[in-house]
Amino acid sequence: MKYWQKILMMMTVVVISAWIILEQPSNSLRLAYAGLPLETSRALKQADRFLLFSLQPYPKLESGKFVYLPEKFHGYGVLGKTEITDKDERKRLLDQLFDCIPNRRPLSFAECFNPRHAIRVTHNGETVDLVICFECDGLKIFDSKESFLNLKSVNHSEFNRVLKAAGVKLAEY
Repeated sequence: MKYWQKILMMMTVVVISAWIILEQPSNSLRLAYAGLPLETSRALKQADRFLLFSLQPYPKLESGKFVYLPEKFHGYGVLGKTEITDKDERKRLLDQLFDCIPNRRPLSFAECFNPRHAIRVTHNGETVDLVICFECDGLKIFDSKESFLNLKSVNHSEFNRVLKAAGVKLAEY
């Protein structure tokens, strides 16, 4: 076998290996390729405190008047929140969210953004907030900077189940 054929074969093996890794990533790899910084993914997985929010994306119209919720989370009304202390519960929520994060970061922004869920984690004194719109499949990340991800088509049943179990009101669609 000639030298250039050996080089070509080695390059082919490297490309195929990289393709396999990128197409079937673990959650930690998927986070990195989706554009989440390593510190953000670490904070989500190793949070000292984990809060799940139910948000009202816009004011409600009651009796011809707009009703604004007094508590806000990144500009959206808070219907309620619950602290998630159980590690298995945290894992189920993050697994459902991570399954929605595509392998590669899309460049487009959704036409709507009506978030009804959010997560706030604190790890080693640092806070990371995720504001999630399952309606338009959008995720705003607030860590050291603000960024946005388009999600794959998602199922938010686990988020709603946990909030309902804690007696937290859910937003209407």
